[in-house]
Amino acid sequence: MRLRFLLAFLLVALSAFPLVGCSRKAENLVGAGRLIRGAGGLGTTVRLVPNPDRDTYVEPGTADFDSMLIVGSSGSFEARSFLAVQTWMLPDTTLPGFQPQTVSLELRHNLTLGFSATQVTLYLAATPWDTTTVAWPGPAAGAQLGSATDDRASLTFSLPLDPGAFAQAVQWAQNPSGVPGFTLRSTTGLLAGYTAGAAKFRIRYTHTVSGSPVLDSIDTPV
Repeated sequence: MRLRFLLAFLLVALSAFPLVGCSRKAENLVGAGRLIRGAGGLGTTVRLVPNPDRDTYVEPGTADFDSMLIVGSSGSFEARSFLAVQTWMLPDTTLPGFQPQTVSLELRHNLTLGFSATQVTLYLAATPWDTTTVAWPGPAAGAQLGSATDDRASLTFSLPLDPGAFAQAVQWAQNPSGVPGFTLRSTTGLLAGYTAGAAKFRIRYTHTVSGSPVLDSIDTPV
Protein backbone atom coordinates (compact mmCIF):
# COMPACT_ATOMS: atom_id res chain seq x y z
CA MET A 1 0.00 0.00 0.00
CA ARG A 2 2.82 2.39 0.90
CA LEU A 3 4.53 1.75 -2.46
CA ARG A 4 1.32 2.39 -4.38
CA PHE A 5 0.77 5.62 -2.41
CA LEU A 6 4.29 6.85 -3.19
CA LEU A 7 3.90 6.00 -6.87
CA ALA A 8 0.57 7.84 -7.04
CA PHE A 9 2.10 10.85 -5.29
CA LEU A 10 5.02 10.94 -7.73
CA LEU A 11 2.70 10.69 -10.71
CA VAL A 12 0.62 13.64 -9.43
CA ALA A 13 3.75 15.70 -8.77
CA LEU A 14 5.19 14.97 -12.21
CA SER A 15 1.86 15.85 -13.85
CA ALA A 16 1.67 19.21 -12.04
CA PHE A 17 5.26 20.24 -12.86
CA PRO A 18 4.64 21.14 -16.54
CA LEU A 19 1.56 23.09 -15.53
CA VAL A 20 3.67 25.31 -13.29
CA GLY A 21 5.94 26.09 -16.21
CA CYS A 22 2.99 26.77 -18.53
CA SER A 23 1.42 29.03 -15.95
CA ARG A 24 4.64 31.05 -15.69
CA LYS A 25 4.93 31.28 -19.47
CA ALA A 26 1.32 32.41 -19.75
CA GLU A 27 1.89 35.02 -17.07
CA ASN A 28 4.91 36.35 -18.94
CA LEU A 29 2.96 36.54 -22.19
CA VAL A 30 0.07 38.35 -20.59
CA GLY A 31 2.46 40.73 -18.88
CA ALA A 32 4.19 41.47 -22.17
CA GLY A 33 0.80 42.11 -23.74
CA ARG A 34 0.21 44.87 -21.24
CA LEU A 35 3.19 46.81 -22.57
CA ILE A 36 1.50 49.01 -25.15
CA ARG A 37 3.86 50.41 -27.75
CA GLY A 38 3.11 54.10 -27.26
CA ALA A 39 4.72 57.18 -28.81
CA GLY A 40 7.75 56.79 -26.53
CA GLY A 41 8.48 53.23 -27.65
CA LEU A 42 8.01 49.81 -26.06
CA GLY A 43 6.84 50.02 -22.48
CA THR A 44 5.14 53.41 -22.75
CA THR A 45 1.39 53.66 -22.67
CA VAL A 46 -1.22 55.76 -24.39
CA ARG A 47 -3.83 57.40 -22.19
CA LEU A 48 -7.26 58.73 -23.08
CA VAL A 49 -8.30 61.36 -20.53
CA PRO A 50 -11.76 62.87 -21.14
CA ASN A 51 -11.42 65.37 -18.27
CA PRO A 52 -7.73 66.31 -17.94
CA ASP A 53 -6.35 68.61 -15.28
CA ARG A 54 -3.25 70.80 -15.25
CA ASP A 55 -1.04 68.03 -13.78
CA THR A 56 -1.85 65.72 -16.67
CA TYR A 57 -0.15 67.83 -19.31
CA VAL A 58 2.03 70.66 -18.02
CA GLU A 59 3.04 72.28 -14.76
CA PRO A 60 1.11 75.44 -13.81
CA GLY A 61 2.40 78.68 -15.32
CA THR A 62 4.88 77.07 -17.71
CA ALA A 63 5.27 76.66 -21.46
CA ASP A 64 4.98 73.27 -23.12
CA PHE A 65 6.87 72.56 -26.37
CA ASP A 66 5.32 69.17 -26.97
CA SER A 67 3.79 68.02 -30.25
CA MET A 68 0.24 68.83 -29.14
CA LEU A 69 -1.33 72.28 -29.27
CA ILE A 70 -3.86 72.75 -26.45
CA VAL A 71 -6.48 75.51 -26.36
CA GLY A 72 -9.40 76.16 -24.07
CA SER A 73 -10.17 75.75 -20.40
CA SER A 74 -11.44 73.20 -17.91
CA GLY A 75 -12.15 74.50 -14.43
CA SER A 76 -9.11 76.48 -13.29
CA PHE A 77 -6.93 75.04 -16.06
CA GLU A 78 -6.44 77.23 -19.15
CA ALA A 79 -4.26 76.65 -22.20
CA ARG A 80 -3.32 78.88 -25.13
CA SER A 81 -1.21 78.03 -28.15
CA PHE A 82 1.28 80.40 -29.73
CA LEU A 83 2.18 80.05 -33.40
CA ALA A 84 4.85 81.55 -35.65
CA VAL A 85 5.79 81.40 -39.32
CA GLN A 86 9.37 81.40 -40.52
CA THR A 87 8.77 81.87 -44.26
CA TRP A 88 5.50 82.71 -45.99
CA MET A 89 4.54 81.00 -49.22
CA LEU A 90 2.53 83.18 -51.62
CA PRO A 91 0.84 82.26 -54.90
CA ASP A 92 2.03 83.68 -58.20
CA THR A 93 -0.12 86.80 -58.53
CA THR A 94 0.93 87.20 -62.19
CA LEU A 95 -1.06 84.13 -63.25
CA PRO A 96 -3.79 84.91 -65.81
CA GLY A 97 -7.03 85.82 -64.07
CA PHE A 98 -5.51 85.57 -60.60
CA GLN A 99 -8.00 86.22 -57.79
CA PRO A 100 -7.39 85.55 -54.08
CA GLN A 101 -10.23 83.68 -52.40
CA THR A 102 -9.68 82.75 -48.74
CA VAL A 103 -6.93 82.38 -46.17
CA SER A 104 -7.36 79.80 -43.42
CA LEU A 105 -5.46 78.17 -40.59
CA GLU A 106 -5.56 74.41 -41.14
CA LEU A 107 -5.27 72.28 -38.00
CA ARG A 108 -5.20 68.51 -37.55
CA HIS A 109 -7.06 67.18 -34.53
CA ASN A 110 -5.27 65.35 -31.76
CA LEU A 111 -8.15 63.10 -30.80
CA THR A 112 -6.79 62.22 -27.36
CA LEU A 113 -8.05 65.59 -26.10
CA GLY A 114 -11.35 67.35 -26.73
CA PHE A 115 -14.60 65.62 -27.62
CA SER A 116 -17.15 68.44 -27.97
CA ALA A 117 -17.66 71.30 -30.40
CA THR A 118 -15.89 74.48 -29.29
CA GLN A 119 -15.34 77.99 -30.61
CA VAL A 120 -11.70 78.65 -31.54
CA THR A 121 -10.29 82.11 -32.28
CA LEU A 122 -7.01 83.19 -33.86
CA TYR A 123 -5.40 86.50 -32.89
CA LEU A 124 -2.32 88.41 -33.92
CA ALA A 125 -0.06 88.48 -30.87
CA ALA A 126 0.13 91.93 -29.30
CA THR A 127 3.87 91.65 -28.61
CA PRO A 128 6.70 89.58 -30.11
CA TRP A 129 7.73 86.32 -28.45
CA ASP A 130 10.18 83.51 -29.02
CA THR A 131 10.84 80.10 -27.55
CA THR A 132 13.38 81.46 -25.06
CA THR A 133 11.16 84.14 -23.54
CA VAL A 134 7.60 82.84 -23.77
CA ALA A 135 6.00 82.02 -20.42
CA TRP A 136 2.51 81.95 -19.02
CA PRO A 137 0.29 83.77 -19.83
CA GLY A 138 2.34 84.59 -22.92
CA PRO A 139 1.82 87.59 -25.22
CA ALA A 140 -1.56 89.24 -25.02
CA ALA A 141 -4.02 88.78 -27.85
CA GLY A 142 -3.99 91.58 -30.40
CA ALA A 143 -6.23 91.99 -33.42
CA GLN A 144 -8.67 89.13 -34.07
CA LEU A 145 -7.94 87.40 -37.37
CA GLY A 146 -10.72 84.80 -37.47
CA SER A 147 -13.05 82.64 -35.40
CA ALA A 148 -14.98 79.44 -36.12
CA THR A 149 -16.68 76.53 -34.39
CA ASP A 150 -14.69 73.31 -34.39
CA ASP A 151 -17.25 70.49 -34.39
CA ARG A 152 -14.46 67.86 -34.01
CA ALA A 153 -16.30 65.70 -36.54
CA SER A 154 -13.43 65.27 -39.01
CA LEU A 155 -9.67 64.75 -39.00
CA THR A 156 -8.92 68.41 -39.75
CA PHE A 157 -10.30 71.79 -38.75
CA SER A 158 -10.21 74.77 -41.10
CA LEU A 159 -10.36 78.16 -39.37
CA PRO A 160 -11.09 80.85 -42.00
CA LEU A 161 -9.45 84.22 -41.52
CA ASP A 162 -11.50 87.39 -41.88
CA PRO A 163 -11.84 89.15 -45.30
CA GLY A 164 -8.71 91.05 -46.24
CA ALA A 165 -6.42 88.35 -44.84
CA PHE A 166 -4.65 87.89 -48.19
CA ALA A 167 -3.41 91.50 -48.14
CA GLN A 168 -2.19 90.91 -44.59
CA ALA A 169 -0.41 87.72 -45.65
CA VAL A 170 1.40 89.64 -48.38
CA GLN A 171 2.55 92.19 -45.78
CA TRP A 172 3.67 89.41 -43.43
CA ALA A 173 5.64 87.78 -46.26
CA GLN A 174 7.38 91.06 -47.09
CA ASN A 175 8.35 91.68 -43.47
CA PRO A 176 8.32 88.39 -41.56
CA SER A 177 10.40 89.79 -38.69
CA GLY A 178 7.74 92.42 -38.10
CA VAL A 179 5.06 89.82 -37.37
CA PRO A 180 4.86 89.23 -33.59
CA GLY A 181 3.28 85.81 -34.02
CA PHE A 182 -0.20 84.39 -33.47
CA THR A 183 -2.30 83.34 -30.49
CA LEU A 184 -4.86 80.52 -30.67
CA ARG A 185 -7.48 80.55 -27.92
CA SER A 186 -10.87 79.18 -26.91
CA THR A 187 -12.98 80.68 -24.13
CA THR A 188 -15.97 78.33 -24.22
CA GLY A 189 -14.96 76.30 -21.16
CA LEU A 190 -13.89 73.30 -23.24
CA LEU A 191 -10.53 71.90 -24.29
CA ALA A 192 -9.33 71.00 -27.78
CA GLY A 193 -6.08 69.44 -28.93
CA TYR A 194 -4.30 69.76 -32.28
CA THR A 195 -1.13 68.33 -33.81
CA ALA A 196 1.57 71.00 -33.83
CA GLY A 197 3.61 69.69 -36.76
CA ALA A 198 0.61 69.63 -39.09
CA ALA A 199 -0.54 73.24 -38.63
CA LYS A 200 -0.40 75.46 -41.71
CA PHE A 201 -1.85 78.58 -43.29
CA ARG A 202 -3.58 77.88 -46.61
CA ILE A 203 -4.19 80.51 -49.28
CA ARG A 204 -6.86 79.57 -51.81
CA TYR A 205 -7.03 81.39 -55.12
CA THR A 206 -8.38 81.07 -58.63
CA HIS A 207 -6.65 81.60 -61.96
CA THR A 208 -7.53 81.01 -65.57
CA VAL A 209 -6.41 77.93 -67.47
CA SER A 210 -7.50 77.52 -71.09
CA GLY A 211 -10.18 80.12 -70.57
CA SER A 212 -11.70 78.47 -67.47
CA PRO A 213 -11.24 79.42 -63.79
CA VAL A 214 -9.31 76.90 -61.69
CA LEU A 215 -9.26 76.79 -57.89
CA ASP A 216 -5.79 76.26 -56.41
CA SER A 217 -4.04 76.66 -53.08
CA ILE A 218 -0.63 77.08 -51.49
CA ASP A 219 0.37 76.21 -47.90
CA THR A 220 2.69 77.85 -45.42
CA PRO A 221 3.97 75.61 -42.58
CA VAL A 222 3.45 76.97 -39.05
